Amino acid sequence: MLGRELADPSDDRISRQHARLQTQRDQLMITDLGSRNGTFINGTALIAPRALESPTVVRTGRTIFVVVRDVRPYEHVPLARRDDLVVGGTLDRTCRAVDLAAIEAEHTTLVGPRSVTRVLARGYAAALEGGIAIFDQVATSSFELAVKDVSSVRTILLELVSPLTVRDVELIAEWLETDVRFVTTVRFRAEVGWLAPAIAPRLTQRLIEIPMCRFDELPTTLHEIVKAAQPTATIHADVIEYALVTAQTLAEDTLLARFREGVERWRTGGRSTLRGDDLADLDHNMNWCFHGEWPPRRR
Repeated sequence: MLGRELADPSDDRISRQHARLQTQRDQLMITDLGSRNGTFINGTALIAPRALESPTVVRTGRTIFVVVRDVRPYEHVPLARRDDLVVGGTLDRTCRAVDLAAIEAEHTTLVGPRSVTRVLARGYAAALEGGIAIFDQVATSSFELAVKDVSSVRTILLELVSPLTVRDVELIAEWLETDVRFVTTVRFRAEVGWLAPAIAPRLTQRLIEIPMCRFDELPTTLHEIVKAAQPTATIHADVIEYALVTAQTLAEDTLLARFREGVERWRTGGRSTLRGDDLADLDHNMNWCFHGEWPPRRR
């Protein structure tokens, strides 16, 4: 039963018996029990009983639940810090995989948001110690320039946003014959194909993908962004709902950039409570998350 007993005591919009979860023919079904303020599934009001997939964001009043296939990886895992990254159950296993790759000094490829892969890649490099060369294709025109002025190179970070040139591939192949370790980062798995066949098998000795929806870690990140903009602010539950729903389809870096933009617009408006409607118009295709409109439209 989803209701007041499972909610924060301050949630005055959740009913004592708000919604029921039950298994039916190997499916997890949810039913609203005539609650005063309604039940929302991925931002859309629940009208009739429906089956839930994983992950699904369920909001009852101001309380948010997330349906996952297995809760055990998230139990008893406190939120921690890795530089500016919030780490909980979702990223805990990923961080351990990166740490193990560093211990075993394996060339590693990380797939996921740049804000996350950059922190993990630098953590790998710090574990190996020694000089770090960074080939960021946005900031540096060639691999040769990236490694030119770095002494005692121990780790080379390849931050790819496009395929490597022939010359870059040749130089990387030469470095792979040394004891230098590589950490390659790309945003999506398909972009691993940017690595030429001559070097791809070695650079991907260990391939680690970042989970798409970090539902247990994103709320803290969002809370900190809002508090940095306006320390006395309060955050409506539908803001967290919006972010968690959007994170399932939108790259996290893009989500956070839009979130910061929306927070800045809201802050200059002089209101003390941030609501989902303040953010939804940043991407009108996500407006349906709050208003159940399809096709989506701007308000």
